[in-house]
Amino acid sequence: MRVLLPIMLGTLFTAGLMGVLGININIMTVVVLPLVIGSGIDYAVYVVHRWQTEQHIVDKTIAGVAGPVVVTTLTSMIGFGSLMIASNPGLRDLGLTIATGLGVCMIISLGILPLLLVNTKT
Repeated sequence: MRVLLPIMLGTLFTAGLMGVLGININIMTVVVLPLVIGSGIDYAVYVVHRWQTEQHIVDKTIAGVAGPVVVTTLTSMIGFGSLMIASNPGLRDLGLTIATGLGVCMIISLGILPLLLVNTKT
């Protein structure tokens, strides 16, 4: 159940930020949902697996997984974020939405999920 948190919150925050940023839901931005779900589940599985491997020590968990998750997220954000300079408004919205969704999933997986792992019994 804990692994689903970044997916649910990541999708909700991405949709909320789309409203704040004035991005309409269209055929281009619908593509974002599977990418956000896939990234969110990856990040959460990495964190939970590391948590179990490191025998429930938060510092070791974060130290072991933060670097790879951050680098993976940043490279994906840069790649998809490069669409933000496109002249097509749909591509611009797609790049902004994906970059936002990936960033939100990373923050939830590395920030909120470890706090929940500490406060729950396994």
